[in-house]
Amino acid sequence: MISKLFHVGVLSVLFLFTACQEFIHDSFDTYTGRIINESGQPVAGVELVFTQDLDFTDFQNPRSKSVIYRVITDSSGKFKFVLPSKNFDNFYYLQIKPPYKFEVDFGGEKDFRNFIEAFPSDQDPFGVVSLGDLKVVEK
Repeated sequence: MISKLFHVGVLSVLFLFTACQEFIHDSFDTYTGRIINESGQPVAGVELVFTQDLDFTDFQNPRSKSVIYRVITDSSGKFKFVLPSKNFDNFYYLQIKPPYKFEVDFGGEKDFRNFIEAFPSDQDPFGVVSLGDLKVVEK
């Protein structure tokens, strides 16, 4: 009887250890940033979509094919997405909803887009990818 209880106890401990190990190996990346206007002031209430797939049929205004995460900026213009970790080879798109567009420096020229790229390879040692202050304009 004691032998069976011992085996059941050992198996239970091994199961719990394995389950904990599985959790430890699961990792997540956090994407953060802040939306600001042309004057550098935070913009609250901006809808952002995190996606892997954009439909570029309308190249000027590509649309997300699927939504991984949707968020609205807080009163200080900040946002945060937490997603399972990906391979460093891949990237995401951060799409902004009308009436806003991102102001992007494209070869020294200002370009206005409804999306930017976000790369998991830009993460810090804690798994955070800071997109920084992202300037937007109403278009």
